[in-house]
Amino acid sequence: MGMGFAPTWLGQVSPPLPPLHKTTLTTASAFAIQLQDMEGIPAGVADVWEATGRRPEAAYTWDMQRNDNLKWSQRFRPRCRFDRLYYRPADMLKPVYFELIGLERLSRFDGCQRFPSDHWGILAHFDKKD
Repeated sequence: MGMGFAPTWLGQVSPPLPPLHKTTLTTASAFAIQLQDMEGIPAGVADVWEATGRRPEAAYTWDMQRNDNLKWSQRFRPRCRFDRLYYRPADMLKPVYFELIGLERLSRFDGCQRFPSDHWGILAHFDKKD
């Protein structure tokens, strides 16, 4: 990432990942980081967005081109896929769809005209294998 946060992020991730890539069950873990930019995703662990076809409309979970919650004075409005869902494929479940949630403004609830967060939420759908 080049921001000097990798050691902190690796410390946050190291507890959940060993069980995830060592289990024989379908298991999922969500992270707001980019593992493959640091040391890579462990063998046997997959990214749900990638496994469900990499739909471009669901790629960026932090998208300042669509989400204006944060004040940004620069002309370039960045977007990144910070939030990810990793899973350990097994015999029971198969990921079939990945989508972003929280794309609607909250005006109906509190009149603020803001999104619930500066990051979109992620939602994955799994089917049970026969």
